[in-house]
Amino acid sequence: MIDPSYYDILRSEICALTGLGLQVQTVIPLALPAEFYPRRKKNRATGEWEPVLKNGQPVPAFVGKNPSCWLPNGNPSTISHAMCADREELLERIAIAERLGKELGLAIIPSKDVVSIDFDTKNYDSVQHLEADWMALLERYPVLTGTRMERTPSGGVHVYVRVRDRMASWKRPGGGLHCNFSTEHGGPHRGEVLAGTRVSVCAPTQNGRGPYELINPEAAHHFVEVPDLASIGIFPVVKAMPRPAAPEPSPPASKRQAPTSVSNIPQLADLIGSKAQEVLRGGRPYGVDPSAASDRSLQLTGYVKELWSWHNLLLEKGWRFEGDPDQLLAQAIAALDIGDKAERVLESIIRADCRHRDPDRAQRHYAWLAGDRTRHWGGRGKGSSSGASADAASDRSKPPPLSREECRDRIRNAIAAHRSPTELELLLGDLGDESDLHPHELRQLLAAVRIEQEQFDVLQQEASALEEDLARHQARAPITLDRLFPPPLAEAIRRITEHLPYCDHVVATAYLAGVSGLVKLGTTICGNPYTDFVTPANLYVATVGRSGQKKTPLEKLLVRRPAQELKREIDVANTRALKAWRDQCKGCKKDERPPKPVAIYLQIQDYTGEAFVQQLQELDKRGLSVLVLRDELSGLFGAMNAYRSGRGSDEQQLLELFDGQAYTSLRVSAGDRSYERCQVSIYGAIQPGVLRELIKGGDPSGKWARFLFSPLPENTVPLPTGISAEGVAAVKQANQDLQDYARQIHKMPAQRYQLDPEAIEAFSAYEHNKQIQAQQARLDAHGALYGKSAGKVLRVAVLLHLLELSVLNRPVEVEVPVATLQRAMELVDAMDDWALGFHEQAAADAEGVSSLMRRIHTLAHKGEGEVTWGQLRQQMSGKEKKGIDAGLAEQAMQALAKLGVGEVSEGPRGGMLYRAIADLPS
Repeated sequence: MIDPSYYDILRSEICALTGLGLQVQTVIPLALPAEFYPRRKKNRATGEWEPVLKNGQPVPAFVGKNPSCWLPNGNPSTISHAMCADREELLERIAIAERLGKELGLAIIPSKDVVSIDFDTKNYDSVQHLEADWMALLERYPVLTGTRMERTPSGGVHVYVRVRDRMASWKRPGGGLHCNFSTEHGGPHRGEVLAGTRVSVCAPTQNGRGPYELINPEAAHHFVEVPDLASIGIFPVVKAMPRPAAPEPSPPASKRQAPTSVSNIPQLADLIGSKAQEVLRGGRPYGVDPSAASDRSLQLTGYVKELWSWHNLLLEKGWRFEGDPDQLLAQAIAALDIGDKAERVLESIIRADCRHRDPDRAQRHYAWLAGDRTRHWGGRGKGSSSGASADAASDRSKPPPLSREECRDRIRNAIAAHRSPTELELLLGDLGDESDLHPHELRQLLAAVRIEQEQFDVLQQEASALEEDLARHQARAPITLDRLFPPPLAEAIRRITEHLPYCDHVVATAYLAGVSGLVKLGTTICGNPYTDFVTPANLYVATVGRSGQKKTPLEKLLVRRPAQELKREIDVANTRALKAWRDQCKGCKKDERPPKPVAIYLQIQDYTGEAFVQQLQELDKRGLSVLVLRDELSGLFGAMNAYRSGRGSDEQQLLELFDGQAYTSLRVSAGDRSYERCQVSIYGAIQPGVLRELIKGGDPSGKWARFLFSPLPENTVPLPTGISAEGVAAVKQANQDLQDYARQIHKMPAQRYQLDPEAIEAFSAYEHNKQIQAQQARLDAHGALYGKSAGKVLRVAVLLHLLELSVLNRPVEVEVPVATLQRAMELVDAMDDWALGFHEQAAADAEGVSSLMRRIHTLAHKGEGEVTWGQLRQQMSGKEKKGIDAGLAEQAMQALAKLGVGEVSEGPRGGMLYRAIADLPS
């Protein structure tokens, strides 16, 4: 359990550190399992994100020290350490972690002037040796006692200082900074100097091994300034800068071959293109417009790719050349003044993948420089990135400029291959050289192609989600009244609802919700006696439908009316008790009057917090349940906030009510407000749009996972016109039957039911499978739903069992058979399948993913026969059709046809026609 004050300490430290101008990031201070949270990279061939493997095992994305935070939906997210976060953003991350009850810590991102000297225990024989070395340093340089110092959970030490020379003395020849340090010249490696963009997790962060603690709290926000690290006895462990790995060893010049008629050995500096040569002269030529000149990383990337492309080609062909590519690289790094970022840029480029785009042209250029004047080498034209400049007028083989469509194709291929922003910028520069298009036109092309790719990705994501929905829908058996209920009950419900637009699962869940409010308090079912897996017989049910889908008649016919005689009898008893109390009070002084009786109710719609607690207290004494009815469930939560006079939380109250937990509240004015048990069921309706807004942040507490969501179908049924006396009598008898069954359920004494041996085995397998699915769930809300499925199954199973006993007048049997359990599993899985898909859609909406395929299919289904995209587009709102062209719509139609729910054909004018032939899952 995290101490709530911990989050306040984090907030205070964020304000203090950012107030000093330091860059601060949040970190999830625990290593999360790699099997659930692996580091991922995008496969350039398939475009899919795949786990990064090391020795066949996934590499973790969260190691406890990398910048990261928790998203509002409960999922962890990594953060680039190069991305600055302001104070407000950091405080918001703390608030989210506090709301979720998740661990979160802080890290200082050092710079060139503020660095963290990290003494690491793994570089010492023991913690005692580290302690001795560190203390000796303090004795030699007592100024350090006045700077921020921290003890790490592993026994290491962080010492923070400001460095006046901005780490100039630690620069590496090839760029970047030395990292490893020693406390003596030429001494052993003792730790790392965290500077530049490295990460230093800091106090008051707590991880699984303990806290990061301030050694000298009085200097927590003071950073001693020193001329350089050598002045306090910290020296770099210098190693020779490794030469970048080449695809194969460079053969000696004597063994290299050259094309025919070569009399000179070209210099590598002359072979590389004019753009690369311009970099060595201090220019910034890469990119499509002048704004790219300020991006030194882009300039270095373009230079390195050009240099290595030529070097790889020379080695592959065995052509003789003079010059060292590493020396040219060092010259470029110096010319660009990018030593602090060079290492990161070089790590992002795979040397062996750098290939010359036009080897034939390169060969002609090589031959020209080597002295072969027997043919023109082809020139470069407008500063191409391969070969030296030549007079365009003498270039007989110069290709024509690329057309707009050819540029689009090159950009489309790069986007499909998931090229980085830097690579795309370099591509635009090349296209500017090889076409007559203006840089602004090229950028417009890039933006258009990006939108195309994003829309295609969205379409693929939606197609995948629909495919999963269809698979789940086709794999389960249809829910029917005849399968769920005893024949007399199924016939009575069907008679009452046959002329209304309901399907069997909607009718069944509404009726079960009504029954759950009539069961005696204390009626429970045990799923496994060894683990005490016991649930009450209550249900939370939400009928999901748009306005006008006849949600109110459903509630009236199947929830309110079956209990109306029981409610009338209780009202009479309440009136009688009140009258008797008034008679008792006649002639009595106010302080001598007996307590006023509390009226009880089987179904309630509205209440105040104190009155509801008082009601549950009285129901506990009488052993009764209660059903909360809401026409619109979204209004429930405001009422439940009043449950604790505005001081409680909806989620906590739902947890307590759902599981029937005890409650105690002491008030000076009201006295004792407590109950040992409760059995509260909830039934109401909710519109899809409202539900989507309520769950778009995920379901980290499992609040919504407790509900059975029952979607109303999108169909219509005409009112009957042939009215007969026999028909009216049959409906009246069916209503009477439901009231009789309700009375029998209400009369059954409280009892703990249990599963028979076969059902115990089936339930164990079911519950274990849900555990596995919860761990593998992509969305937090999916995991919560799987985690609550087993409990909902037990609740439905005991209600089905009670109905079978009462409707068929069977003697009480405490063991619930496996057949009843199986029917409960089918119903819960069917409702949860819909909820899984709805959560998927809500998450997609939150991430900006549209539902084009579903919308096209729904509109086509309402029409008759084949429809064109133009006809469908006319029925869409402006927001729905924004940015959707005929090409994307036709891709959606083809994807629907591939799923087997539609057909496509060619129209008389060559356009595509679509016809819906099957329903999509709700």
